[in-house]
Amino acid sequence: MDGWGLLDIIHQESFSKIIKVIMVTSSVDQADKDKAKSYSKIIDFVEKPFSKANLLALKPLLYKL
Repeated sequence: MDGWGLLDIIHQESFSKIIKVIMVTSSVDQADKDKAKSYSKIIDFVEKPFSKANLLALKPLLYKL
């Protein structure tokens, strides 16, 4: 199963009301970014390789959860 398959399962399950997803991917394809926007559980999209600055930028977002 790939990440898209997992997202489909999360989207369909009732427990998913409490789940938020930060997508970490090596893809730089704009189509993947657009597809990610169609999943309401995805709250951010981070491309690998990521830096310490990228991770620290997520900190405020994580505190809101």
